[in-house]
Amino acid sequence: MNIIIFGPPGSGKGTQAELIEKEFNLRHISTGDLIRNEISKESKLGKEMKEIIAKGELVPSEIISRMLVEKLSTEKINNLFDGFPRTLMQAKFLDVVLNIDLVLNIEVSKELLEERITKRWYCSCGASYHEIYKKPKKKGFCDICGKKLFQREDDTKETLKNRLEIYESQLKPLRDYYKMKMIKINGEQEIEKVFSDIKFLLSNFEKLKNQIN
Repeated sequence: MNIIIFGPPGSGKGTQAELIEKEFNLRHISTGDLIRNEISKESKLGKEMKEIIAKGELVPSEIISRMLVEKLSTEKINNLFDGFPRTLMQAKFLDVVLNIDLVLNIEVSKELLEERITKRWYCSCGASYHEIYKKPKKKGFCDICGKKLFQREDDTKETLKNRLEIYESQLKPLRDYYKMKMIKINGEQEIEKVFSDIKFLLSNFEKLKNQIN
């Protein structure tokens, strides 16, 4: 079983991907992780990607595809793709390499995404908080180390708006391409409930597959 998971920034896609990976013993393939690992190795390709990212540009599809082929060739097991494909060309490339059985699309309203992202706070010790869902005991300060909390530069309404516009423009052709395999997931629920819905779908995959086909 090979699965793709889509979801906008703040949808909880990464959290759900980790839960799916553990529950169903899938290999979680995140292009972001592949890029970071290659950069950390300081390989020729890693240095090339580091320069591209430093310029604020996206890593080209051919480089992503090359890394993906290498990853998939190491072991023939079931996979969960997170962050790939991002383009129609990548989707068609992936179909040549293996068969995608199911596509999960986590949907969350723009209003809720804004609430989740713009109200996040962090500490240099690694702790994280939220003005609504996880308030610190003392406003503006970490419960663990007492240091002053900060917000990330890209956790703003303006940045989120741009990110969502890019995400939607990328998803539209993919939504059409995978329309016979895509299942919508309500991402506005609690983490546990979202995963419960996904778990039910995957546990009944064969029946679901017959319904899709």
